Amino acid sequence: MPRLTRSATKATLGEKINEALSVAVVGEFFERFVGAFATFHATKVAELFTTPGVALRRDGSLVPLTAVDDVLKYYQAALDGYRQGGCVSCQWSDLELTRRSIP
Repeated sequence: MPRLTRSATKATLGEKINEALSVAVVGEFFERFVGAFATFHATKVAELFTTPGVALRRDGSLVPLTAVDDVLKYYQAALDGYRQGGCVSCQWSDLELTRRSIP
């Protein structure tokens, strides 16, 4: 049975710490997103993002957001759709981080 070296043990612990910090940071972001979403104003949501960037749709396709105007249009359309559907707030739970590479 292979023995773990001290450095391997530290790396594993370090990875766990990094993952926990990442979950905390992403969780804080989603809390801010929930507050911005509740206003139904794209300007509040857009303040949370930088450009250029991408949005990941439910079907897995990517939406390029190359300028602030792209972010505003994307999120205002989404917010309008949610509002028309009777949505009054959003929430998140069971946060799980997954590493993705963008082709």
